[in-house]
Amino acid sequence: MGLFDFFKKKEKPKAELDKQNSQKNSLYTSNDSVRGLLHVRFNIDAVEGGAYGMACYKIIFANVPTHVLQGCIVSMGDSYATLAGRENVCIIGLAGTVGQLRTIMNVLGGTKAFTSVCASNPLVLNGAAEPLVEDGICTEDGSLLSSWAKSAFNSVNKGNKE
Repeated sequence: MGLFDFFKKKEKPKAELDKQNSQKNSLYTSNDSVRGLLHVRFNIDAVEGGAYGMACYKIIFANVPTHVLQGCIVSMGDSYATLAGRENVCIIGLAGTVGQLRTIMNVLGGTKAFTSVCASNPLVLNGAAEPLVEDGICTEDGSLLSSWAKSAFNSVNKGNKE
C-alpha cells in the first residue's frame, strides 16, 4: 500500500450502495413514516343540526374505522374564508402518516354520508394553514379526545363497546 492509497475512497459493492440508496429514499417516500395534514371540508349549510362541528366529527367517526384513525391528531374550526364571509365551511383537520391520510381520503370519498355534505375541494392534503383548534389524539377508545370530538366519538361508538 502506497503513501497516498490511504486517502483514496474505497469502492463499495453495488449491492451495498443500492441498499443504502433505497433506505435513504424510503425516508421520503414511505407512507408509514412521512406525516401530513388532511383538511376534511364540510359545507355547513348541508350539515344537519346547529352543532355542525360535532355532526362533522360524527360523519368521520362513523365511516372511518377507528384503527385507521388511531394516532391521528384531530382539530376543528371554520375556514379562514368562512370567517371572512366568502364561504360557509367547517374543517376537520387530521394529522397522521400520509398512508393513514390517503386511506381516510379513499374511505370518505366513497361514502355518501360525506359526499352529500362536503364542500368544494373536500379533501385537501397538506394545504394552506387554517384556524383549527386541536381536539386531541384518536385512540381505540377515544380517551385522548376532548370537546366535540369526544362527544361525537362516544355517540358513534357507544354501540360498539364490548
